[in-house]
Amino acid sequence: MRYFTFALMALAMVFGPTSAVAQLHVSVEGVDFKPVRIAVPDFDATGPGAAEAAAQLSEVVRQDLKTSAVFEIVDKSSFIQKDVDISLNPRFPDWQTINAQALLVGNVVVDADNKMTVQFRLYNVEGSQQQFATQYAYPNPLNWRRLAHKVADDV
Repeated sequence: MRYFTFALMALAMVFGPTSAVAQLHVSVEGVDFKPVRIAVPDFDATGPGAAEAAAQLSEVVRQDLKTSAVFEIVDKSSFIQKDVDISLNPRFPDWQTINAQALLVGNVVVDADNKMTVQFRLYNVEGSQQQFATQYAYPNPLNWRRLAHKVADDV
């Protein structure tokens, strides 16, 4: 009986659950990858304290996209269309002239209850069409940084 118990324990050790070690391997082929040129004008602002939050939020979005290595940020000084409004379609030829492939337009609204809403639209400049749009609402404008990261993640 003692040998039978020992044999069962040995089999359990050999065929029982084991911890596997997995490795992730990434292969990159080709050298022709070019980041997507994206223009990110400062977001519009409406309401008390919204202008400062919109400027800071826009800058964080630009930095997040820049550090992703997927995007190349178009310099703001090269923008032809300066008055981008989220409720209107952009003038796509103006953005095509500066070789922007994508355009991110946004708006920050702080209402009387101090609730902040961030709306944004992502446009495919080459195709002259909107690709994505959404909005986020937070009860406090102090959460602007978190919202900026969410916007960049969505893009």
